Amino acid sequence: MKKQNSKSNLLSKIPVLIIGILFSSNCYFNPAIQSVFNPATSESSGAGALALLAGSGSSASTTDTGATLQVLGQLKSSGSSVTNATLSLGSVSSSAKDTVAVSTTATTNGIGKFLLKLRPGTYTINVTSSGGVSLGSFTLVVSGTTVTQGSDSGTFTVLGLTTYTLDETVALTTEFTLVSTNPVEGDQSVPLSGSTFTIVFTFSNTVDASTILEQNISFIIGTPESAKSISHTTVGNTSTIIFGGGNIYSGVNYKITPTSLIKDTDGFSLTPKTLNIKTAGGS
Repeated sequence: MKKQNSKSNLLSKIPVLIIGILFSSNCYFNPAIQSVFNPATSESSGAGALALLAGSGSSASTTDTGATLQVLGQLKSSGSSVTNATLSLGSVSSSAKDTVAVSTTATTNGIGKFLLKLRPGTYTINVTSSGGVSLGSFTLVVSGTTVTQGSDSGTFTVLGLTTYTLDETVALTTEFTLVSTNPVEGDQSVPLSGSTFTIVFTFSNTVDASTILEQNISFIIGTPESAKSISHTTVGNTSTIIFGGGNIYSGVNYKITPTSLIKDTDGFSLTPKTLNIKTAGGS
């Protein structure tokens, strides 16, 4: 009986001995053994890895801070375009991760126009002439899809600030000019209608009708500026102007010049051009 009891006791201790051996030897570190004794460890590690991957993706998306719109403008000084000037946005940085790079510099073209790609923010822009002389600076404030000019300390005027989407093609070469007139330059028999005559002006761009004013059109008989009155109908790029006001005579030469105070709907100033005509009749 004692032998049987001893054998029974020994057999009952074998599982405990096996477990002890496993935990005290390198077998425990076998992945197959770990999956039996500690299955939760592998599952927890997988969840942690997924969390790290998710966090990494979120961080990458927040670093994409590229340009969101285009800003068109023009620089003029005393009525003349500031050409081939360098615009420097010194405090702006652009990243290779940007979808569309933010402009850090730009150059005005032959009519003083410039185009910048920006994101919302405030920008101080330094302007240097083509000869390397500082012309001062101006500030642009971009908010959403709008742009406004802040303070400036330059010897120039910033005109025609307009925003465009990144997908739009922006024309920089079209100056606001007088394309044609009816009657034409040099007409010697412009008809009168009572004490008025009419001229149709066709411009290169859409006209800001609010700038078609008496004081914005030079009207000369002979040499001095003469008094006149006007009424007009302006649609798109065409203005039909009726001249009156007591200085309308038959057989008289007139020099009529729409000045740079007339603007298009983008705020660009007209390049002045004089029309020389003579009214019909007279001796």
